[in-house]
Amino acid sequence: MQQLKAWLLPKVRWKRALLVFGLGLFSGLAFAPTYILPAWPLAFGVTAALLYQTPGWRGRLWLAFLFNYGLMLTGLYWASLAPATFPDLAFMVPLALLLLPAVLALFGTLALFLASFWRRDPLSFAGLIGAAWLFFEWRRGIDITGPGWNRVGLIWTADPLLMQVASLGGIFLLSALAVLMGLGVFWGLLGRGRLGLGAFIGVPLALAAFGWIRLGLNPLHDQETLEDVKVRLVQANIPKGGGGGTQAIFDEHIRWSVRGPTEGLSHIIWPEGSIRDYIDQNPAIAKMLADILGQKVRPLVFGRRVAGDGQGTHLSAYLIDPITGQWDAYDKSRLVPFGEYIPFRGVLSAIGFRALTGNFLDRQPGKGPKTLRINPEEAGIGVFICYDSIYSGQIVDQADRPAWLVTITEDAWYIDPSIPGLAKTPGPYQHAAEARLRAVEEGLSVARASNPGLSLVYDPYGRIWSGVI
Repeated sequence: MQQLKAWLLPKVRWKRALLVFGLGLFSGLAFAPTYILPAWPLAFGVTAALLYQTPGWRGRLWLAFLFNYGLMLTGLYWASLAPATFPDLAFMVPLALLLLPAVLALFGTLALFLASFWRRDPLSFAGLIGAAWLFFEWRRGIDITGPGWNRVGLIWTADPLLMQVASLGGIFLLSALAVLMGLGVFWGLLGRGRLGLGAFIGVPLALAAFGWIRLGLNPLHDQETLEDVKVRLVQANIPKGGGGGTQAIFDEHIRWSVRGPTEGLSHIIWPEGSIRDYIDQNPAIAKMLADILGQKVRPLVFGRRVAGDGQGTHLSAYLIDPITGQWDAYDKSRLVPFGEYIPFRGVLSAIGFRALTGNFLDRQPGKGPKTLRINPEEAGIGVFICYDSIYSGQIVDQADRPAWLVTITEDAWYIDPSIPGLAKTPGPYQHAAEARLRAVEEGLSVARASNPGLSLVYDPYGRIWSGVI
């Protein structure tokens, strides 16, 4: 045991720095799709112990940054694939690969560094560092455009059994329990073996026990389904930057929509990017869909919409009535920084930055969650688009709660065509994990249509009903 401690808590500075950076890289493997669950708690606990034993503030600052940089590098390296589609944005690839993780690492760095100034005893230090981590993780979803990707509570989405506690306290309760498990490692290394073992083993056992009881009381085959709701998810697998143009992409989605019989279907759901036109300005699109799909099937499709002030464009999801041509639309409220708008535009656009999907024009955000319905008396559908899915507690209109949820996304930006399979980097898996957790948090089924990646239907407990993976 002493040899293990000596290896995990080296005295030499460069060995500490190298170890902590390696621990950060390793900790990212706790998230989808690898789901090596102990990786993050183990890495966090060892890093906390090293911070506790490092006297100089400069050394602690470097250790805090190296751990968080490694974590973000492993978890978000795939984001650098998006600008690679456009030759004029090739300069953004190394920035997305190396600079984006560094910026996001600042939040965790501040948490660990500031907490490290209080090192009187292991118990109070652990409480402070845990609280600081959770606070700055919360701030990461708000500040500098709010990229709250891969909060540590996402490690529990490996299995529905482990994520049921989210029905009580959402992602932040799951994150708190992941932190507690990591602090168990910290306590064990600093001589509090029983307390450490209890936290490290007790947290996953408690999660599994709660999940076993909750899922056991609600078996998948016994669940009530929504009356008159039967959906078809369309995944045409259009490559990024490809598809042959607007009409060809539309035709390909039509082809997949009618490959099987449409009799008995209530909705056909197309992913983000499926229609590149302004549906609100072109009623012929609704008529065309009705003529092809039939007058009993309601399409829920992606399209563009002119902003209310006439000065921009919304990225929207349309629910269309095939008989009357009426539609209701949700406008994407959380836009992807550098993908759909340029933060700090005045400075960055002057040196060549532009949004990936909008040339030099920013998209306009919507007003927030909305429940879609054509007739007031029918069950509503809550919709969230792509980046919306990472915002826990902000996807449902609580004043008009829907009966079920739909999320549409385009994950082609983060797929390397040189790798076999549909979801070829961690990005699509991590994105789907967010939707899965939103189902448990809201207690609502989620139908997820993606191009390409993972198209799935989750039940209100995060279990997969059906899908294309």
